[in-house]
Amino acid sequence: MKNTLITTLCMSAALIASDLQTVTFQDNGEELTNPGMGFVLHFYDNNINAYGSRLAPEDLLTDWKGVSQVYLRLAWSLIEPQEGHFEWSVLDTPMQRYRERGYKTSFRITCSDTPFPYATPKWVEEAGAKGYRYTPGKGEQLNGSHWEPDFNDPIFLEKLDHLLAKLAERYDGHPDVELFDIGSYGTWGEGHTWASTRRAYPDDVILKHLELHHKHFKKTQVLSQDDFLSRPGFIKPEWKANGWTDFTFDIVFPHQWRGQKFMITGGLVAYNPHRRSDGWKTAPAPQQRVPLAMLTIAEDGNATVAPLAADLPANDAFPEGAEFAARFVKFDYDAENRPNSAKITASYWRPQEFKREFSAFVDIMDESGKKFIIGANLEKEDDLLMAKMAEYKFGFRDDSILVDYPPRAYFHAKAAQQLWRNAPIYIESEHYGGSAARGCWDDGYGFLQSIEDYHATYASIHWWPHEFLQANRELVRDINRIIGFRFLPQSVSFSTNLGYNEPFVFKSTWQNRGVAPAYADYYPAITLKNKQGGIAAVFVNDQFNLRNLPVALKQKAPAVSTEITCAFPPNVLSDDFDVFLSVGDAFGKPILELPIDGNDGSRRYKIGSTALKADYSAFLSANKGSIAERKLSFEITWETNFPQEDRIKSFFHLDSPEGQLLKAMGGEDSGDFHTPGTYKSTFEFTLPDNLAPDKKYQVWVGLWRPERVTHENERLIPKRGRMRRVRIANIIVKKDGTWEFEIL
Repeated sequence: MKNTLITTLCMSAALIASDLQTVTFQDNGEELTNPGMGFVLHFYDNNINAYGSRLAPEDLLTDWKGVSQVYLRLAWSLIEPQEGHFEWSVLDTPMQRYRERGYKTSFRITCSDTPFPYATPKWVEEAGAKGYRYTPGKGEQLNGSHWEPDFNDPIFLEKLDHLLAKLAERYDGHPDVELFDIGSYGTWGEGHTWASTRRAYPDDVILKHLELHHKHFKKTQVLSQDDFLSRPGFIKPEWKANGWTDFTFDIVFPHQWRGQKFMITGGLVAYNPHRRSDGWKTAPAPQQRVPLAMLTIAEDGNATVAPLAADLPANDAFPEGAEFAARFVKFDYDAENRPNSAKITASYWRPQEFKREFSAFVDIMDESGKKFIIGANLEKEDDLLMAKMAEYKFGFRDDSILVDYPPRAYFHAKAAQQLWRNAPIYIESEHYGGSAARGCWDDGYGFLQSIEDYHATYASIHWWPHEFLQANRELVRDINRIIGFRFLPQSVSFSTNLGYNEPFVFKSTWQNRGVAPAYADYYPAITLKNKQGGIAAVFVNDQFNLRNLPVALKQKAPAVSTEITCAFPPNVLSDDFDVFLSVGDAFGKPILELPIDGNDGSRRYKIGSTALKADYSAFLSANKGSIAERKLSFEITWETNFPQEDRIKSFFHLDSPEGQLLKAMGGEDSGDFHTPGTYKSTFEFTLPDNLAPDKKYQVWVGLWRPERVTHENERLIPKRGRMRRVRIANIIVKKDGTWEFEIL
């Protein structure tokens, strides 16, 4: 939808002679490309051959709207192959290539990575760091093909500390660097060891890695990993000795579920330490499930749950032959901030110890409870780690969107709620090709849902970029319309037809239509351009920071209004001006694209016109001169537009061809110029003797306030001219000593 401009004129009580022009806008629906948000190109993705290797050096993804960043994820061994010797070119080359398009760069340096037998350099092991052999996908093996460090080993941590110090020394706060991931823990740097050793580490080890990054990166935003909350050992079942034990499960509501009802059931399944949850894979028979609640998804996507009544046993009266009991506890759902997913808490009771270890599960069945749909994912939160991430103001990233089927598309939207208001969230999908081949990608809508639920600022291009765009063009367009921040000026009012000494009024009403705030400072500005395109004035509302606009999903955030008044800068000429709106820094530099029409190519948007009315106009009434005596006499007619409180006098200047003042004098005035009207002044003078032949000497006139000498408003503003003077003629001296008076 194209934006419409509706213009009205109204008198302002604050102004005497000027009006306010109001322009209103609707979002034009265009995809925007802005810094600090949007899609991210995975140039290196744990592999130097993916996904930038097919791109020619000159291919800067000009067909992609919304891309603002290039991402470099590589093993430590490629950066520091020998201790103390750094190969920076592997990072600097793509960084400089995409800088031409305005992309920032982000990094993740990994210490365990399946494409590299030694992601952590071998010299770290040779220095005495403890580690473990593993084979990707098979876990720890004595003669495994790969080596992974013990993430708590002091030698490893010492060497890692030095690496991070060098990276920070080179890149922290660099203007072309946007983000730095915590990639030092887990396979692929994702914060887990499921694909490597499957070893479990406690929170205090994760905290050491958080602290090392906080220690070194003081300027560049650091992102933490969501799989710190899904690592091996962290979600291992912990049954109470007696009584009920609560377990929490995550579920996503695919848009295809709208208008349907489902039965939530619970049960137990043998625990598999190599899978986070396998109840859904074994799909127990209906009689092995306990009905817990009915889930209803409305046509608008809103979810509600009605618990089902159940005959639950007392601890001393467990039904004979029953192996467990289950009951519904809580439906943790936030329709405003994460409307596409929820956490389901169910409680389970075992009357006796089983010979095998069992894990609880929650399954989603059809409304009748007879047909299995999907199993919810067993997850839990980690208050200690989340509190530390918030304290350090770390962002958050989820690297596993749509690794699984859409109802299990992601798991940590609730955790993101603790961070997104103060730090950015990065959503990374599964490798698109792999997800699509397994049927998990579906229509990709789960990717968009995650961006809403996490209030994401960045989204990955986790595939060959041109192929991804071709396959997902509509999805990319929909994501570009909501991701990050999207500042819409609902209305703008500004002064028109005013005098120089009147204040310029700038009113505006703004809405953030994105799912996240901006994490940098942005201010609205008005720029006035003359008809030749030159900038005459810039008015910045540096008291209104758009990063503070409220955020809501579905483009429903409330709008906020602001108003300032500004004085015109010195030396602004009376003229007709085009009015441009922009959003940028506190100095008026335009930075952001806006979802309105009229972009001038520099991210300023034409929204109307205004005029700065002159204090006066000056016209040459009559002139006469004597060639022999080198004398000139001329008369000026003045037309003044505003009443003046101060004493006003006329003046005459004769300037050299280079603009240097040669002669100045006051005029003989008929009138005091106090009230608007017509006045006349006469000037008589003798030309200097040293005027060079065949040169044009400039004749200027103007009005001034003697009581305001040295003040910026000493001279009145003419309708045309420069330096608050009007050039009315040129004097040309000929070689024979004669001269001409050239009227302009």
